[in-house]
Amino acid sequence: MPSIESAVACTYVEPRGAIRSVIAKTVGRELGGAVGQMVAGSAAEQADASPVQKGKIAFLAVFPDELVLFAGKRGAFKPKPTEDVIASAPRASVASAGLERKGLSGALTIAFADGASWAFDMPKVHLKTAEQVVQALA
Repeated sequence: MPSIESAVACTYVEPRGAIRSVIAKTVGRELGGAVGQMVAGSAAEQADASPVQKGKIAFLAVFPDELVLFAGKRGAFKPKPTEDVIASAPRASVASAGLERKGLSGALTIAFADGASWAFDMPKVHLKTAEQVVQALA
């Protein structure tokens, strides 16, 4: 396993639907109290599958020969990667990568040649490094 420092590009990612869930729960709480929050929260949870568990953060690193998703931990000032690997794939198996900006957030999708894909939410603070990941995978 290569060291994180040797990554060509890297960024922090959250599970798909994480940002939408936070926004929906806040709006639901403001509009309809507890019932509105539950309805909005359950609607937001119906998101695309992601290899990152709900409520967690991960560190996506692109190496010359592979793509590795490390578990991350939230720090006092910024997140930090751990050595725990959530998923990995050969870089040659990546068919495409794209980043869709949505105001204060974005959605990063990586499609593989076998038809599988990874989908993540990106807070605005990590959009620039997500663009670097997409460029590295192009």
